[in-house]
Amino acid sequence: YDVIAPKVNAMRPAGEWNQSRILFDWPWCRIWLNGVLIQEQDFAAHPILKYRLRRGHIGLSNHASPVRYRNLWIKELPDQEQWTELFNGRDLKGWEQKGSANWQVRNGQIVADRGEGWLITKNPHSHFHLQTYIANPLAATDGKIFYRWRDLQHPGYNTELFDYPLAVEHVKRYGSHLPDSVVPAFTYPWLLYQIVSADREAEIRVAGYIVAGQKLLQETGDHIAFYRAAGDPPLVIRTVRVQPLIGNGL
Repeated sequence: YDVIAPKVNAMRPAGEWNQSRILFDWPWCRIWLNGVLIQEQDFAAHPILKYRLRRGHIGLSNHASPVRYRNLWIKELPDQEQWTELFNGRDLKGWEQKGSANWQVRNGQIVADRGEGWLITKNPHSHFHLQTYIANPLAATDGKIFYRWRDLQHPGYNTELFDYPLAVEHVKRYGSHLPDSVVPAFTYPWLLYQIVSADREAEIRVAGYIVAGQKLLQETGDHIAFYRAAGDPPLVIRTVRVQPLIGNGL
């Protein structure tokens, strides 16, 4: 769970009600249990938590024993996230196409289901945090994203997701960078891709898991591109947005 141990154990005896309060106001997360501050974390300073999604659902769970909840309240705080949306949901304004792939917009999603080619941002993005969702077709490959793309001769760095056991041999055959970890299951209808690129470093996350990191990258271009290979399943994309990074490194 990437657990960070609490400062103190403030639990009441079994059978008694515990009162919990959580204040998440980016970048700080503070948690009180029965009036005692048990967690105080600066997420922006945490190497794993700093790029986790800041918005999502709230879940309740138990650990193999009966549990009851009562008196649940929530107050939404002003949103501090600032993103540049690269896809407006209507057309491909801001994108350039190269090759024969039939890039188009259907039902608010970017779709390419024929041909081979690139969809490239017109504006440069060199130091950024990218978030995008790609539909999971449960096929051999889930599409390709390139960053630091310059041109067809200098396409930058490729991140590609495979879901078959021999994928490691495939990666070795092309002399590519092996993943640091494997996402446990590709059962999600949409997969969240995150690419963090700054200076000569990059980090790749899939479904919230850090799967690869690169250091000592060579500076090439400064564009982001999607790529569909001939014969691949349809590539379906939604929610493409970037956040500029300020400072050195990740």
